[in-house]
Amino acid sequence: MICLFSFLMHSGRTMILFTLLLLLSPVSMQASQIHSYERADGIRVLTNLVQSQIHHSTLPPLLQKRAQLYQPLVWEISNRYGVDGDLVNAIIHVESNYLPKAISPKGCQGLMQLHPDTSRRFGVYNPLDPIQNIEGGVRYLDFLLDYFQSDLELVLAAYNSGENTVKRYGGVPPYPETVNYVSKVQQLYTTAQARPPTDKIFRVLQPNGEILLTNTPKSPIF
Repeated sequence: MICLFSFLMHSGRTMILFTLLLLLSPVSMQASQIHSYERADGIRVLTNLVQSQIHHSTLPPLLQKRAQLYQPLVWEISNRYGVDGDLVNAIIHVESNYLPKAISPKGCQGLMQLHPDTSRRFGVYNPLDPIQNIEGGVRYLDFLLDYFQSDLELVLAAYNSGENTVKRYGGVPPYPETVNYVSKVQQLYTTAQARPPTDKIFRVLQPNGEILLTNTPKSPIF
């Protein structure tokens, strides 16, 4: 089992996010390597996961580099709210192709294409900021997953057309855009789910109140 801890250190104007490894085997500790890369918000991350492990390559080559830039944010925020980062990645891919400044003809903005009403609803003041945008989108997903009792089709349809529209039709609205959107996101999500489970990092709340970041969903206290 590999256990990861993260903390921030301020040094002048530089903020660094350290991810520390605790391995149960001394042999594994010697064999592990620490990789360093920079998040989209400028925070440097030290981790035992290389970028190809953090983001499973389900995207076309031209999108992979842009997608990898946002993986630390996607997984950090997704884990915080208990939302699957693979689902968030699938939505970002379909919504904006990982373009943080994307604006749709309907006025939806940023990586997760938040409608201005959704931004206001979830406290997103600058939807073109990747951190605020992903957090707002993940919070909306968390709400929808609870509202529709984790029915993925209804959740995705609501993300695209609004929960009131889904409720009014009693299911996925018969809009070609929404039907195609649900299909595309589900296909990407299913593909990502086929990867080895050790690529994921889970956020586990310990009984003593400490937060454990680990590749094992139900990690014991150590």
